[in-house]
Amino acid sequence: MHDAAKPWILAVDDEPGLLSDIERALGRHYRLSVASDPFAALEIIERRGCPDLVITDQRMPGMRGTELLAKIREQHPESVGIILTGFTGRADLIGAINEGHVFAYLTKPSKAEELLSTVDRALRLSTGRRAAEQLATSLSKLDDELGDLQRFVAGRKGTAGRSFRDVRRKIDDLAVRSGRISLFSLPTQPSSSPSAPEADE
Repeated sequence: MHDAAKPWILAVDDEPGLLSDIERALGRHYRLSVASDPFAALEIIERRGCPDLVITDQRMPGMRGTELLAKIREQHPESVGIILTGFTGRADLIGAINEGHVFAYLTKPSKAEELLSTVDRALRLSTGRRAAEQLATSLSKLDDELGDLQRFVAGRKGTAGRSFRDVRRKIDDLAVRSGRISLFSLPTQPSSSPSAPEADE
């Protein structure tokens, strides 16, 4: 896979050794960026946009991993995060998972196979969220264009034949530009006046 087509992962940890372990495990499979603290991670996201996945340590100076993921999600609801933790107190992690900020947590040190498997599942969720976001945007645009079409039809009221075909062409064009097959179809001629002559424009 070409590098540009690979999912982008941001790893955040104040321990250089752990970041090196993540790079060894994931660097060949994904585009990987690293940050040594949460604030550097937020700067990267501000400059480059939201990565497909954020992997972060839980306990870091200045901000917990769960807080970092919650901040990212405020601006990027489609974001997906994995927490790495070396501590046994997990009540805050369970709360974050229930709130949707965290996809999963792994205990440090994690085996490469476990990390890869969890990352793969998290990226599937990320892909689904991004697709849903794009679909919502497309549907919003389609709704606006259907409103335009409705006004167009109202403006051509009282004409037959040719104006009907104009409407049909607009619907076909709308379906092509939205990348979707129309959920409805129209007859090739208006059913109300089958023998009516076409009006001159």
